[in-house]
Amino acid sequence: MPSGHPPHLGFDMHSPMLEAAGTVLSSTADEQAPAPLENPWLQQNNSPGIEISLDGNITHWNEAFITNFAKSKAGTLKDMPVTDLFCWPEKQWAEIRREILANREISFCTYRDALNEKKGPIEWRMVPRYSRKTEVIGLICIGRDVSESARLLLELEKASKLQRKMLPEKVNDYRFNLSYYYYPNFQLSGDSFGYHYDPKRQKLILYIIDIMGHGIYTSMQMASLHSLFEVSVQNDRVSAEGILKRMNQYYLNHFDLEDFAASMIVEVDFNEMKCHVISAGIPYILHDDRRTVRKRDFPGTPLGMFDQTMFRRKSFKISKRDQLILGTDGFFDALEYYEFPDSRNRDNWLRYLHRVSLSGRSKDDVTSIYLEIK
Repeated sequence: MPSGHPPHLGFDMHSPMLEAAGTVLSSTADEQAPAPLENPWLQQNNSPGIEISLDGNITHWNEAFITNFAKSKAGTLKDMPVTDLFCWPEKQWAEIRREILANREISFCTYRDALNEKKGPIEWRMVPRYSRKTEVIGLICIGRDVSESARLLLELEKASKLQRKMLPEKVNDYRFNLSYYYYPNFQLSGDSFGYHYDPKRQKLILYIIDIMGHGIYTSMQMASLHSLFEVSVQNDRVSAEGILKRMNQYYLNHFDLEDFAASMIVEVDFNEMKCHVISAGIPYILHDDRRTVRKRDFPGTPLGMFDQTMFRRKSFKISKRDQLILGTDGFFDALEYYEFPDSRNRDNWLRYLHRVSLSGRSKDDVTSIYLEIK
């Protein structure tokens, strides 16, 4: 945390550390205080630790605090105000003191060692220190180096940005308008989609991928399938049914038996003005033909479930100004709680998709796609 910024505080009345502070560290308020390195519990702790009096001064510390955090002579710590150590304003310390006196645990992070200007993220937890009469007489602060965790979070951020770069650009073409909303449940998503437009054949091919599960492993499955789909849909010699059959075999060959993915390929033929849908576990498309909104059903078996799976296409007619809404199961699950917009023009549909997608991301990865036929 940069110097001068208040820490994030979290309170926990039932912490194991809180209990330890009340038992192992208990002493009478008037007994002779141990010398700076003599606090038994701090000394046994391998993590950086300090004891702070209620007036805000450091009274005891352990070797790990000197070695891993302060890296300064012990003499500089005696009676140092904790506000100097953590670069807090007095108002911040007053708030923390109130919480400690209310028997609460506090968590916060620092990013800079105030004593040596060394950068490095450390997570701290503060708990009350009790007398034998269970009166709060100070507080114990234990730190944990979270440099590795911070590095992993940065790597996750990079991977998340890479996932977004894999998504196609939004399109406003003379034939169609394509927009979308993409919200991972966590930093990495198991959803993806893409499209290929063939101007010679006047055909738009969309594909959606929804890997079951969340997290890093799921995102790796998604990345491999996305690349295969991206190449396959540009090969006009392979049908959509053939593409899904290949993807199913790839899934069976490379992933665990309990892994599977839902998918869908949508072909929009502008010559015949037809929409062809081949589903592998994504069951719905919303079709707004300007008169009503139909929830069209497309049953299909997810990828990776069975060896000999047949994928079949279903078709329906489309007209100019029709609007199609596609999405992963995170979107359609959230959709059950909302009514369609009253005025269903492009802007209203996009606002609607945005809100539904945001509401669904707390439970699942969500991708929603808006396609307008011009």
